Amino acid sequence: MTTKIFCSSSLLKSSGVRHDAVRCLLRDLYKSSTNNIANGSGQQYQKIDLKLKFFELSFNVMMSLSTGEAIIGDGLCHSTEEYKWFFELLKNAYVPSFFMAPGDYLPIFKYFDVFKVERSLAEIDKKRDAFLEAIIERFRKEHNVNNIEKKKKKRSNNKSLLDVLFSLQREDSEQYNDLIIKTMILTMFTAGTDTSAMTLEWAMSLLLNHPEVLKKALYELDNNIEPHRFIEDSDLSNLPYIQSIIQETLRLYPLAPFLIPHEAAHECKVGQYEVPSGTIVVANVWAIHRDPKVWPEPDKFVPERFLQSSAGENKSGQFNKFIPFGVGRRGCPGGGLATRVIALTLASVLRCFEWEKINNGDEAIDMSEEVQFLLPKAKALEALCKPRPQMLNALSQA
Repeated sequence: MTTKIFCSSSLLKSSGVRHDAVRCLLRDLYKSSTNNIANGSGQQYQKIDLKLKFFELSFNVMMSLSTGEAIIGDGLCHSTEEYKWFFELLKNAYVPSFFMAPGDYLPIFKYFDVFKVERSLAEIDKKRDAFLEAIIERFRKEHNVNNIEKKKKKRSNNKSLLDVLFSLQREDSEQYNDLIIKTMILTMFTAGTDTSAMTLEWAMSLLLNHPEVLKKALYELDNNIEPHRFIEDSDLSNLPYIQSIIQETLRLYPLAPFLIPHEAAHECKVGQYEVPSGTIVVANVWAIHRDPKVWPEPDKFVPERFLQSSAGENKSGQFNKFIPFGVGRRGCPGGGLATRVIALTLASVLRCFEWEKINNGDEAIDMSEEVQFLLPKAKALEALCKPRPQMLNALSQA
């Protein structure tokens, strides 16, 4: 399953999905600026809620990859109440999970549900299940037995997760029942939407607070991409500084400060600690990424640390100290997809628009963290943007 969805060949085939989502974001940002022109105010900076925009983009990518449907952007945003509800649910997916359910620790409290956590989660689960059930049924009707061959030819080069899952269900309906399919779709959304959006928000916040880094990024983009054209997936390998910005962002603000807990199958030794069989072990990624023993000036934003050093050391030596997606067989299978979405989006918005902090740039962007399962910004990022002159023509035709 993982191989079919996240392998290199599948990621290459799905590049069109990422391009469409990014192009939709660029059109949206451009339309905001053209509203000023229509009002006679000229090409001025427009305030943008980047937290929302990046979340919409990630949601669109996940929806397209999972179901083949794209519903955000170009006037389709909030097209139906069910999509609007699911979109809002995902925006707050990890908030309820942070609050402690007393009944998990003292069973007697299950009868009281003092904080109404269990009741709230039960209601959310019921609505969420109905939404996913509707997606599956709609997909099943559109891909009934009479249309299978026709759809195969049409979609053979760009299969969604549902295409793969229904193909597997036809081979083994017991193993791949509807419950498994709904769980897989939900996992794609919850694991892939918030995470990419948060990283993009952190990256833009860091760049706005470090204009010298932003200047270097623009220099790399303008010197490696032909004038007046949009960035493609194939360009990303020629943008090492952009990649290093993303890596440094993930180092300072990893997607999840703690990896998913693992149970020791056998007695083993972790560092200087003896770990008995059956012990739950949790890796503190945040602490590893800011360990002064392995990272010089660990709290500073220095993308250059991920570029090849003068001593000839490169990223290969950073395998065990840089683990934003985990490591080994239990690492996040969607890491490759996430890095592609983040890189294409970040490079595109920097390439096409000029960015400034609000309030004439007098105040630094607030980099406070919110305490949740993931690591979001405590204060949503808002910034000013306007099209770069050299990209005006391309944006007007996007």
